[in-house]
Amino acid sequence: MNALLFVYLSLATCVKADIVGVWLTANEEVKIEIYHENSDFFGKVIWISKESDTNIRIGDIVLNNLKRNTEENNYIDGVFVYGDKKVNCSFDKLSERELQVKMKKGIWSNSVIWTKVEN
Repeated sequence: MNALLFVYLSLATCVKADIVGVWLTANEEVKIEIYHENSDFFGKVIWISKESDTNIRIGDIVLNNLKRNTEENNYIDGVFVYGDKKVNCSFDKLSERELQVKMKKGIWSNSVIWTKVEN
């Protein structure tokens, strides 16, 4: 029984930690900290380059309700929120240091690579 509990807790920790951490966006102007809360992942802005002309601020929650899809080993059904804009998103982990971020709204879509950074 103790062995089963240990395996379950180990697997749960691995799932939570898979994309948790700080990621540098593709344009290298914003760092987003992804964290796990309840069964979803969220992202908060923790750094913005001085050269950035973005309308987001440090502390803004820009990623909401991203869910882990264990069947395809990716993350789906997330929503980016910046200002009054909302864009659907999904993530594919390419490596320990790279996330492919796919965004879609209507017929528009885009895909970028984020890089994991140390805090």
